[in-house]
Amino acid sequence: MSDQTYNYDFVEAAAKEFMQQNPAYVPTAANFKKLTDEVSTLIAEENADPQTVATFTKAFHRCAGKLELKVADPIKTFDEMTVEELQTLSPKEKDKLPDHLLKRMANHELAEKRKRPQLSEVDVTLRELFSEAGYADSNVNKATVHRWMQAKQLGYSLSNLRLGIEENSDQLDLSAAALDRMSADDYKNRIVLPDFKKQQAAKAKQPTHERGNPPGFSYVSWLHNQ
Repeated sequence: MSDQTYNYDFVEAAAKEFMQQNPAYVPTAANFKKLTDEVSTLIAEENADPQTVATFTKAFHRCAGKLELKVADPIKTFDEMTVEELQTLSPKEKDKLPDHLLKRMANHELAEKRKRPQLSEVDVTLRELFSEAGYADSNVNKATVHRWMQAKQLGYSLSNLRLGIEENSDQLDLSAAALDRMSADDYKNRIVLPDFKKQQAAKAKQPTHERGNPPGFSYVSWLHNQ
């Protein structure tokens, strides 16, 4: 095979790919060219096949001494390491850490735990929509809307979130501000009676021997305890 019968662009691209499989060497244009030139020499002098790995392997070994090696990262002392780097140490290495670094790691972990989690865009939008509609921005309310959205296989657009709140209005807890503005009759009809009915329904499922209060006693007693 003569040097006129192979595609130089193909050899150059293959040389780059081959070099990238050897992480000890810097993937620079200079290194790529040295390997490409060595492959071209093998093709011209030994009729080597540019489409086989063996050709590139041989070329690589012939020019390895000319290729630029990556410089190994300098070894850091424990004091030079960041907290993140210290956390990646093995248990045996952590046993060798001095007290001041152990304290530094502990303080970092404590600070991370105290950080408030970042709200997602959906949660921020729900907070605003809940506030507008008078519902509590609680995990329970958000979970109710999320479950409904997933069941309906809807995307989290603004209009769909509004619809999710409307469709689940009877299951969502009102905010403290909304409760404060509510009249006594509304509070009784929307909060007290539904909760009492839920409690009665739960008691109805209990075995008969567990009941025993006289008629009307349950409601009066329950209402007194609210």
